[in-house]
Amino acid sequence: MVTIICSIISSLLVGLLSLAGVMITLRSNNKNILAEKEERKQEKIQNIIDNRPELEVVSHKTFFDEPGYFEDDNFQLDILMAFEEFGEETYSDKTKFVRVEYELKNIGRGIIEYIDFISFTHNLYLFNLSKDSNNNLENTIFDRHTYIEYYTKKLHQNDTIKIRLWYHKDAVKESLTNNFTGIGFKSFDKRYWLQNLNAPRALLEESEMYSEKRYFDKINQK
Repeated sequence: MVTIICSIISSLLVGLLSLAGVMITLRSNNKNILAEKEERKQEKIQNIIDNRPELEVVSHKTFFDEPGYFEDDNFQLDILMAFEEFGEETYSDKTKFVRVEYELKNIGRGIIEYIDFISFTHNLYLFNLSKDSNNNLENTIFDRHTYIEYYTKKLHQNDTIKIRLWYHKDAVKESLTNNFTGIGFKSFDKRYWLQNLNAPRALLEESEMYSEKRYFDKINQK
């Protein structure tokens, strides 16, 4: 009887040890699989980042001492930056507009499908002055546009886009101290990106990837 009991106990111990060995092996394999998945995920993210589109300021000029609006077809985006507290009447006189000119280059590998110029400031609204826009200064400027879209030209690597931003000459100080803007865009692989621009300065941060929902929540935040 003692022999039988010892034999049973020995068999159980061997079985338990074998099961423990199997469990340790499975756990180790699972860890390796998870580590490989995480590594592939990080490689995929890094590949997206390496091939992202990204804009860089290649030219930045301010003309705060040269008031007066004029048309110029060389600029793809022509935008009035209207601070609400200055009132609609203030912005009806285009002879008091001053400007900042940007030329931006896509230095990334990705193709930009379209661009959004965005205001993140609660009292700053945008008005499209481009000739092909449906808007004009005879319409109310406080339609509360938080972003202006540009769809016409896809930007491949090393392609450029020119942008003019117009301010009322009396609102320049306000624009320098209370103006948070950005440039968002959709890349050709259907991803969304955002770069903060400290307009009217030349500081343009690197592009950051957004989900579609987060992107549109951000640009429609007001």
